[in-house]
Amino acid sequence: MKKIIIGKLEKFGRAFLVPVAILPFAGIILGIGNGFTGNELVRVVPFLGTPIMAFIFGLFKVTGGAVFSNLPIIFAIGLAVGLSKREKGTAGLSAGLGYFVFINVMNFVLKGRGLLVSEDLASHGQKLVFGIQVYDVNVFGGIIISILAYYSIKHFIDIKLPSALSFFEGPRFVPLIVMLYSILAGIVCALVWPSIAGMITQISIFLTSLGAFGAFFYGMIERLLIPFGLHHALNSMMKFTELGGSATINGTTYYGFVNVFAGVLENAGAPFTRGMTQFYAGQFIVKIFGLTGAAFAMYKTSFLQHRTKTKAVLIAASIASILTGITEPLEFTFLFVAPVLYLIHAFLAGTAFFVMYITNTVAFGIQGAGLINFILYNVLNSSRVGWFGVLWIGPLYFLLYFFIFKYMILKFNYKTPGRSEEMTGLASKKDAREKYGIKAQSSAKGGSKSNEKKERALKLIEVHGGKDNIVDVDACITRLRIDVKDKSIVKKETITEELAAMGVTESGMQIQSIYGGDAKDYKLLIREQLGMEI
Repeated sequence: MKKIIIGKLEKFGRAFLVPVAILPFAGIILGIGNGFTGNELVRVVPFLGTPIMAFIFGLFKVTGGAVFSNLPIIFAIGLAVGLSKREKGTAGLSAGLGYFVFINVMNFVLKGRGLLVSEDLASHGQKLVFGIQVYDVNVFGGIIISILAYYSIKHFIDIKLPSALSFFEGPRFVPLIVMLYSILAGIVCALVWPSIAGMITQISIFLTSLGAFGAFFYGMIERLLIPFGLHHALNSMMKFTELGGSATINGTTYYGFVNVFAGVLENAGAPFTRGMTQFYAGQFIVKIFGLTGAAFAMYKTSFLQHRTKTKAVLIAASIASILTGITEPLEFTFLFVAPVLYLIHAFLAGTAFFVMYITNTVAFGIQGAGLINFILYNVLNSSRVGWFGVLWIGPLYFLLYFFIFKYMILKFNYKTPGRSEEMTGLASKKDAREKYGIKAQSSAKGGSKSNEKKERALKLIEVHGGKDNIVDVDACITRLRIDVKDKSIVKKETITEELAAMGVTESGMQIQSIYGGDAKDYKLLIREQLGMEI
């Protein structure tokens, strides 16, 4: 039962990546529009204040703001698509339709009960959604409808009706069912949402009241959940719902710390506060500085004969962490060889959040905590963001990670990259071929990168026990996830040693292989080979 629950949560968390994936680009557009129109920058570069530039950057702000102003419907459609394995288009259409039914029914019930207010909507927990006045259920409304759409796809997609109604069978039946479910959801929310919102508010107040300790526990737990793939669900709840805090800016209430960030960006002159970045600021310290220190420690403790190869791999992984905030290549490197190092890393991450809070260092981003986001959202908004503490806290954490990791690696002889013949790096494709004498086909013989991936996809099917042993295939940002019937026949060593995975772990009956940005490609290729819906 425990494994089933964890598996469901993990699947739910991965599905969040579908709607969340659009936010980095939307956030960058919003950040550029806001950052390049700031008074300080315009004074330094007057050209940015000209009418044509103001028009261009105004378009940026409107475009980015349009995404963050409509997250509930985006989550309803995107999460339904992410959850569904079949008829994804039907799932998205059904969720979109269901969401509009949901808010209209809620409005109808509230109006009938005389509960709609005519002014000061925010203080009464109400807002206008597409011009319709409802309770401010925010992203929770989208999540509710997406789950109903997924449930409907799963249970009614193959329904058979009497011949007179056969036109409505299959995919056509699903939107009808979702509409009925959405009517029920709208009625229920109109009746019970104030009580639910009150409970969520109390939890949010409790988390925020913990101050530095709340930041510490969030930073540590978020890292600890990464190996299990459960961090997506936690992060999404904190980013887009009231659990991550709320703020009222110019009469509009924003829930979740990413929504709050976007709300401040959209309202020139609104300041950022420490509480707004309580559950985010520490990430910059960990991803730009801390893990880089850990990588340097692994390099310095590697054997001399392996350092050239180890350095190249660790530098590449460090650059990914520094620039974009993608940390899994580095984290999984020491997780697989020394889980104790990962526990230390999680604890240090929590302390980074703690220190950022007590020093009143304010730093934020929309998605990802790398150098690019740090400059875009913080440096360009210096008049509103107190990010300067990062300049001295970050180097301290680089040294802290370096000395602790170096001591632990040498003390316990952990086989981190470069400290054994087998572990000289992150097991790149080239390394694996050189080690096992596998010759790559030339491009003239069809050995293109695309063909290599197709060949590897076929081999991945084989090492996972073949078609009959594979139940499902999925992927998140960096991991290929394959559910199997019998995991004892999966050749995990082959996946890392011959098929160029950076590492392999398992969660229940799911085998997770680290392939970085190629994970999605392998997912599609394998599903295509197995005849699964793509």
